[in-house]
Amino acid sequence: MVTSLLLTLVGVVAIALLISYQLRLTALRRRAEEAEKKAEDARRLKAQFIANVSHELKTPLNTIVGYTDLLREKKYGEMSAEQDDILRRVQSASQRFLALIQNLLDFSGAELGKIDVKISGFDLNGELASTLEIWEKLAEEKGVKITSSLDPEVGEVNSDRQKIHQAVANILSNAVKFTEKGSIELNSKLLNGELVLIEVKDTGIGIAEAHLPYVFEEFRQEDGTIKRDYGGTGLGLSISQKFVHFLGGDIGVKSKKGSGTSVRIVIPKSITHPMRREAERAPARKVLDKLP
Repeated sequence: MVTSLLLTLVGVVAIALLISYQLRLTALRRRAEEAEKKAEDARRLKAQFIANVSHELKTPLNTIVGYTDLLREKKYGEMSAEQDDILRRVQSASQRFLALIQNLLDFSGAELGKIDVKISGFDLNGELASTLEIWEKLAEEKGVKITSSLDPEVGEVNSDRQKIHQAVANILSNAVKFTEKGSIELNSKLLNGELVLIEVKDTGIGIAEAHLPYVFEEFRQEDGTIKRDYGGTGLGLSISQKFVHFLGGDIGVKSKKGSGTSVRIVIPKSITHPMRREAERAPARKVLDKLP
């Protein structure tokens, strides 16, 4: 009788403890879900705020760029060589500022799931040469030699022209920024008839080995202090990676502190739709990993 009563009591206590545990687990799960929702809401609000501010900055800046172009084209009369040089500097600084704003807009678009991929046929080498021109003058002003070796076998590709332009422009921007002397190279090469390699190599300051695993993280910079020697938002490589992934490709960085950096992009020569699944970029990743 006593034994039976004790067993019943133990059973009741065990059930009570189990119910208590389940209630605590449910409460913890609910709190975690609420915290996750708050974090997601905060992330989306941050992205929307960045998008709004960037649009407000971009509108007047486009006006400045537009009038600077007109002045340099002598639409409002002749100018001296000195005046033209001043306007060229304004033009160059404005273009770099526009690129920074575009990175912020691209970041917010990615966070909000608003990246559109527009696929068309175009001359890839022509686009790369055009992108290179934007940074040539700035490199020359620093005494840095900038060259290209574009494989004619690449020919026309079927991809998103603007995404490739922005991805490569971000990499070139970093190369010019972090190279004080030496050279920068932009190369393209047809790999196997189906994939294309785009490579930017520089003789700049390089990246410390400990920092290499984090180069594609948003807002991450090797020197993140406010007194750092080089400016920027730390978004360029992260955005380039997102764009390359959408185009079915992959991107990798090889670098050594004090010995320059090589950034390689491998993309399919032709795609028909945005490549949003990891499996779709596996062929590019495989080839990228095998490159020497």
